[in-house]
Amino acid sequence: MVCGPERQVGYRARKMDEDLVGDLKVSVIITTFNGATRGFLRNAIDSVLAQTEQAFELILVDDGSTDATGDLCREYLGDVRIRYIRQKNQGVAAARNTGISMATQKLICFLDDDDAWKPEKLARQIQEFDRNPQTGLVYTAIEIVNERGSPVGLQRHPVPDNAYLGLFYENFVDATSSVMVRRDVVEKVGGFRADQFGPDMQACEDRELWSRIAREHLIVAIPEALVVYRMGGQKLSRNLRQMELGELKMLSLALADAPPDVRRQAGAIHANAMRRVAMEYFAVGEYRDFREKVLVLMRSGQAGIPLVARFILSLLPGAVWLVRGLTLQFGTSAKGLRKAD
Repeated sequence: MVCGPERQVGYRARKMDEDLVGDLKVSVIITTFNGATRGFLRNAIDSVLAQTEQAFELILVDDGSTDATGDLCREYLGDVRIRYIRQKNQGVAAARNTGISMATQKLICFLDDDDAWKPEKLARQIQEFDRNPQTGLVYTAIEIVNERGSPVGLQRHPVPDNAYLGLFYENFVDATSSVMVRRDVVEKVGGFRADQFGPDMQACEDRELWSRIAREHLIVAIPEALVVYRMGGQKLSRNLRQMELGELKMLSLALADAPPDVRRQAGAIHANAMRRVAMEYFAVGEYRDFREKVLVLMRSGQAGIPLVARFILSLLPGAVWLVRGLTLQFGTSAKGLRKAD
């Protein structure tokens, strides 16, 4: 069940015009914690207001901020479509559930407070839902930028033939901020697992929900990059330890509820996750953690030549930097950190 907010602060006293309510299509949920201090929340809100599709309501969920986030959000309450809800700090999963419980429209979108949307984002996704009533979730490719807002890459993943099984091996849904879902689908599967992903476990809670949706509903990918995803700062995907623990939690929950044919792949699924985590530790130079994962994989015969080669290199850090330097010199782009949430 989706839980509502503990209390509401600054909730709109006047009701929406009946004509406007009848035209609305999408509930947009922005969750934030100290978004004013981090400095990107205003840009996120403004990117929603700049959509070519204006038939939306915007729900701002403040997850117990201790700065001026509330004041910033209240500046926007002159727009009849916008509501502001404050709750005690419970983590992003609970905050999103609060937003879901307040949503009134058939479609729901999520936007992190340090990301932003391209103007056509809502309109393109609504088109996909209109094409097929069996669609439960639509996501888009993302443009990755650094803390300063400079583009550093593009991330685009197609939907595998078996989307449900695919989510056990990889989070191909490129970012929570790129997702639009049917409200009835989210409510049917139970929303985010806030009981399992609290303030101390804020990673992979979205992928766990996507797997429950994919089990019974169609997932569609839009190849255009309609989301600006900001790396760096406090982005969860840069906290590898938390991401590792979150993925283990996600896989444990998903496998416990999976059909027998998927549970039989549990060994391969966990080995795949460990290989990916190991590569991410290697990419950021955390060689001790990298070698720890590789040793486990080597004992089970699941490491593979690429990991073993990097294991040897990690014992000689100078060699790692030499290889990376040569790679860049000859024009081969180094792979960046894969977003795992």
